[in-house]
Amino acid sequence: MVCTNRGWDLLEFSAALDGHRIDYVESPSYDFLDARGTFVRQPRLAADGAVAAIKHADGTLEVIPVDCREWVGVSLEGRDASALAFDQAGLRSDRRKRDSAGS
Repeated sequence: MVCTNRGWDLLEFSAALDGHRIDYVESPSYDFLDARGTFVRQPRLAADGAVAAIKHADGTLEVIPVDCREWVGVSLEGRDASALAFDQAGLRSDRRKRDSAGS
């Protein structure tokens, strides 16, 4: 099922992709992907679990991975970025493997 609304800039679908079910949303306020344990790449997000990318008014992006084993990626639409990682208790974590340049 695909749901689009041009007036709201919304794209939402649930589909079987290469034999695996995924859910995907692109909206003005957030993007969401649930890859259900298999690595999936879509236009704005990539992950092997579920990930939400919440867009804040100041231009920052809050990325919330859920049940991702190894991979989470977000589109920065060509912008440079820095990242901070926090654990479930809200404490800063240094578990980052790559920066925005992929190194």
